[in-house]
Amino acid sequence: MILIDTHAHFPKSKTRTKDILNRAAEQDVKYCIGIGTDLKENDSIINHALMFEHLYAGIGIYPNSEMAKRPATLTEQLEKQIKRANSGSKKVVIAIGECGIDITEWHNQRPLKEQLELFELQILLAQKLTLPVIIHNRNGDEHILKLLQKYNNQNLQGVVHCFDSTLEFANKILELNFYISFTGFLTFNRKSYLADIVKEIPLNRILIETDSPYI
Repeated sequence: MILIDTHAHFPKSKTRTKDILNRAAEQDVKYCIGIGTDLKENDSIINHALMFEHLYAGIGIYPNSEMAKRPATLTEQLEKQIKRANSGSKKVVIAIGECGIDITEWHNQRPLKEQLELFELQILLAQKLTLPVIIHNRNGDEHILKLLQKYNNQNLQGVVHCFDSTLEFANKILELNFYISFTGFLTFNRKSYLADIVKEIPLNRILIETDSPYI
């Protein structure tokens, strides 16, 4: 069986990244999608993906990254990164994200209005470039659904990564033809509700990820 880690965060070090990929391959994880969350991290994972055959990239602007810059400016820079990265024989950027909504008191955050603008601009870019979106969702179910429903049936595809919400939200995401990705949260006692939710989702709509090194 060939496994794909659909969402992992890699270090800047080429040597450490190579070691991680080798150890993953030993466990039959043949491909990995490395994630960028700001412009600098995007450049790093693009460079690694160009070096390593079985590594690809999803790049985007996380809701609370690059807060000093305007959403429109960030999206323009993101588009340039993608076009540069995919100008060669290997199309290394295969998705936009992670992007989405993050509502928390744990750290400083962009005002919700700006988060929504940034997320929507990345959705529009994904449509323009015919790429799927990788969605980050922390306490943003209502806002995410509203935007995805706005662009439903408009060539928009993607995945809600590190799923940690309700079955009701999962069903609405599935209705929009999106995928749902689960992490090791499935094994946590305090996340036991996820084990019940995953049983209700068709196998062909489920992705798996490590979200390494965070989980």
